[in-house]
Amino acid sequence: MFFHIFIKKENIMNTTLVVLSILAVATIGVFVATKFFGMFKDEDKDGIPDKLEEKVKDAKEAVVVFKTKTKRVAEETKDVVKAAKEMVKQSKDVVKVVTEKTSNRKGRKPKQN
Repeated sequence: MFFHIFIKKENIMNTTLVVLSILAVATIGVFVATKFFGMFKDEDKDGIPDKLEEKVKDAKEAVVVFKTKTKRVAEETKDVVKAAKEMVKQSKDVVKVVTEKTSNRKGRKPKQN
């Protein structure tokens, strides 16, 4: 009941209906202006302006580029984390050598994959 005080269901439904109606009228207006009056350039006669088709195509290409860059950044981040863990392991060896009284060195451990 607390939610009911601030926002009424009827107001939300009415607002949604008004917004959807405006969008529908705008869509129909662009379609009619393109298809019948030739106000917008439409080479393939599908009722969608060519500029809009180009913008959608560009947006899809940008999404693909963004996805590939995101994947590459994730891979690089994993590599950096792995290298940082290795650095921490080796820094522990340095501390161990500094605190030891003997000067014999064990050498580098063989890499295990």
